[in-house]
Amino acid sequence: MDIGTELYYYVYLILWCVTGVFIIIKAVKSKTINLIHFGLSLISLGLASIPELFGSYSGAAIFRGIGLILVLFFIEKTFYEEKKSPFVLFVICLIIGASFMAIFDLWSKVTPSKLLEYIRDLSFAISIMIPFCWLTFASYSSYKLVKTLEIEPHIIKRYQILGVVAFINLIPATFLSVEIPLAITVMPDFSDIVLIGFLVSSLLTIVFYYILWFMPTSVKNYFNKDYTPKVIEEDVEISEEELMKSIREDIGI
Repeated sequence: MDIGTELYYYVYLILWCVTGVFIIIKAVKSKTINLIHFGLSLISLGLASIPELFGSYSGAAIFRGIGLILVLFFIEKTFYEEKKSPFVLFVICLIIGASFMAIFDLWSKVTPSKLLEYIRDLSFAISIMIPFCWLTFASYSSYKLVKTLEIEPHIIKRYQILGVVAFINLIPATFLSVEIPLAITVMPDFSDIVLIGFLVSSLLTIVFYYILWFMPTSVKNYFNKDYTPKVIEEDVEISEEELMKSIREDIGI
């Protein structure tokens, strides 16, 4: 493993784990259970870089599978609680995907083969796509609902930002799905592009998560700069908790 790749794994480990810890602290203080799932998912995904540093992609598959399943829990609790959703199906798909990652990684070490490595990487790419495609859809559906309501724009922006972050995570997964075929045919250096894609997406993800969960007053004021609240009676004001309940009742699948 070259020093650039090793540095990437260390940066990934620190960024995701530290962000996950801060999100959990915020969740505990606000008693937001769904956010605890999300924080734990970031920590688990960050910890996956430890076995990868030692070349154990099968070990990393365990942490990745747990982390991505926790993302599904976050989506289910945030957008679909007590509503019909494909949650169970997606969990089963992720368990299969993590199993494929581990099995084909171990198999490729016993019998070196680009095909086996490709199946391993493709399993990882699809496993990323499942929760983040769902999160993109759920966030966009919620955004379409809340943007018509009389609420502060920074609340609306949260759903938009969450959808953007989910989509950003799909880009390196797409690169990963075609990495080996391109690397052995027309683009030998495509693996470096994939690594850079994961690093850039990780940095952007952390920045957006900070804005999303720890929105600075300056950013909040910027989003709300053109907002003039209507004069309404106090008993008809909508809280963010009531807003989420409304979203869970109205969102479709």
